[in-house]
Amino acid sequence: MIKIFRKIRYDLMEKNKTGKYLKYAIGEIILVVIGILIALSINNWNENRKNRKKEKVYITNIQRDLKAQLVILDRATKGELLSYANLSNALKSFHQHNGFVVNTESLSEISAVNDRFTFNIIDTALDEIKSSGNLDIIQKNEVKDSLLKYYNKLRLSGQIIASNNLQNDNSAMAKSLALTSVMGDDTDAFVNFDAGIADTFKKVPDNIIQLVSKSINIPENSLILYNLINYKRGVSYFHISLYKKTEKNIYELNKLLLENYSFLE
Repeated sequence: MIKIFRKIRYDLMEKNKTGKYLKYAIGEIILVVIGILIALSINNWNENRKNRKKEKVYITNIQRDLKAQLVILDRATKGELLSYANLSNALKSFHQHNGFVVNTESLSEISAVNDRFTFNIIDTALDEIKSSGNLDIIQKNEVKDSLLKYYNKLRLSGQIIASNNLQNDNSAMAKSLALTSVMGDDTDAFVNFDAGIADTFKKVPDNIIQLVSKSINIPENSLILYNLINYKRGVSYFHISLYKKTEKNIYELNKLLLENYSFLE
């Protein structure tokens, strides 16, 4: 094709047909420009097609992460609800009897002061999008903004829960000291206290019941244990509220995704 255009151009120049040559040259330039525009258009279309394919994969993976996060939330919420109920019962019993009544059931409730539930953050899909520099592949600004806001809140909640768990781990040491510091020669018999009450259907041996009762009903120890139970109960309640808010955020985000992407389920 180029050879044909070149031959025509040479023929016009040899015959001194300047006007026709200029018209031809302009026409040739226009054809070249049109060809370039067509090539760019095809390239842009192809790139857009690839990007839409990537966006579909990213959005599908994000929805997958949201579903996985709901499973983690459900497990953590159930755990915190059980802890909250046990600790509430322990406090209620303390007020009713003006002290700690020690038996297998009450020890199971009191032991909830040591409960901790790790909250794992599922953000694999968004991390992949951000690390690859493909965040702008998500065309709809409302979706993109909602995703970033959700994950920022999720990570903040995870940091708060991790910090509270660490604080509770440190406080649990005070609980152990409160229960064992006055045991003296009986300390060895008390080593398996937590293991003995881990299973609520297992009866705690009478000698353990007596040792624990002797320890925690010392006024100073009762006060320490009461404060620890009250503190851990408050932490559980706060975590439950965070989980509920996160669950609501997930459902709202998933609804937005469903409204904007027909390929989602």
